[in-house]
Amino acid sequence: MNADAFVNRELSWLEFNRRVLEEAQDPSVPLLERLKFLAIFSSNLDEFFMVRMAGLKRRVRAGDDTAGPDGLAPVEAVRAVAARVHELVDEQHRCFREGLLPLLAGEGIALLRPKEASEEQQRFLAEYFPLRSSAPSALPVSSLSVLHIPSQLLPRFVALPDRAGRHLFMLLDEVIRLHLPSLYKGYEILSAHSIRITRDARLTMRERSEDVLASMEESLRERGLATAVRLQHDADLPVDTLTTLLGELALERQDLYEGESFTAFSDLLQLHAAVDAPRLKDRPSPPHRVPAFENAPDVWSAVRAADILVHHPYHDFETVTRFVQEAAVDPKVLAIKMTLYRGAPPRPSRTPCAPPSRTARRSPSSWSSRRASTRRRTFGGLARSRRWGRTSSTAATA
Repeated sequence: MNADAFVNRELSWLEFNRRVLEEAQDPSVPLLERLKFLAIFSSNLDEFFMVRMAGLKRRVRAGDDTAGPDGLAPVEAVRAVAARVHELVDEQHRCFREGLLPLLAGEGIALLRPKEASEEQQRFLAEYFPLRSSAPSALPVSSLSVLHIPSQLLPRFVALPDRAGRHLFMLLDEVIRLHLPSLYKGYEILSAHSIRITRDARLTMRERSEDVLASMEESLRERGLATAVRLQHDADLPVDTLTTLLGELALERQDLYEGESFTAFSDLLQLHAAVDAPRLKDRPSPPHRVPAFENAPDVWSAVRAADILVHHPYHDFETVTRFVQEAAVDPKVLAIKMTLYRGAPPRPSRTPCAPPSRTARRSPSSWSSRRASTRRRTFGGLARSRRWGRTSSTAATA
């Protein structure tokens, strides 16, 4: 069949993600939900680069010039994908800068720059940032220094006090930038800029490892040294610094994505959660109870009576929790095994495990997919907690 009859897989996926961006641009969508869709668009794009773009680049480095059904060789696909992503990212920035930020400001929700902070807010930030270096940090010969933003430990948007009751925030990046003199005493700070590196998310694991979880965790630790596939940076990053980064990361110009003081759009989910404004969000849709289980003395009786379809998230997850809890104390149950795929960080109310004392005679196990690339840290932590809770955990290929 002619190649014109096929659409490139990666380009097709980008058009799917464009529809997510359109939700962020839609004025009929509640304002904070538009912010959330912008975050989802960005999170999707992060995973796309970590998996799909990284895969294309591996084929290019291997010298693979085999054309796909669409007629594009890997190097041609990389160029086409990069061009389309640049167009979408430009739309994303316009949506945020020209569309959402002014509307948010009109609702009393704003991101402040350091120079816009009041004296009271500056005092608050000085207390929020208690880190002091006892000696000047050693700088490399190039006089460039890199600070990692601890966004896994601290909120990306720091809430500021405001007497008028507005929702005012400052980016964690800006807070750190404001206090750089306390980190580099004795040095003149010429400029500070934000960059964000996306790397290949492929895990290299020992297939015959006796401890799959330990092998996964080791591979995750090494991911920080994986091949870079994208560099996001501030628009005012000096050209010589950008050239140095390109060389060190082995990237090309098409791998550069310019922003305006903010690149981690996926973190906007934190801002969505931090603002308590129901009027600007979708109305809550509480899950429905399942009458067949509500009226039965136990899960077993209900499923023996008839087949029951449980559809999450529309039905309450309590059904699953109850099923596991009843199995944990049933003398006829010898083992409990479940598969976890793309799970969120564990919460006490959503962890369907009975206390160890009640499962002493059972053999509970949880299986988690190690191919769900962007959720592996979640699974690693969850599996580790299961292990210490007298539950075995296994990472399985999916």
